[in-house]
Amino acid sequence: MEVIVPIIEPMREILDAYSSEPVIDQLVFPFLMGDAIEHGEQAVRDRVHQENRNIADRMKKMADQIGWTVPHWSLCQTLLCN
Repeated sequence: MEVIVPIIEPMREILDAYSSEPVIDQLVFPFLMGDAIEHGEQAVRDRVHQENRNIADRMKKMADQIGWTVPHWSLCQTLLCN
């Protein structure tokens, strides 16, 4: 699967500071997976799912505090990424 993301200046700063060397079909931030990489693809998928859930939970708490109503959290991810 190919994901194309425009690289804006703040993203460039993050990539320069924290990303691994670019290699096709490799993770950009492998340290985020912890030891899941050593345990196979399912462990990586589980870790990604858990992190997405953590982000959604934090976004919901933030939205509740500022009075936003978001119909679906994937919309929130879409808005943040565009």
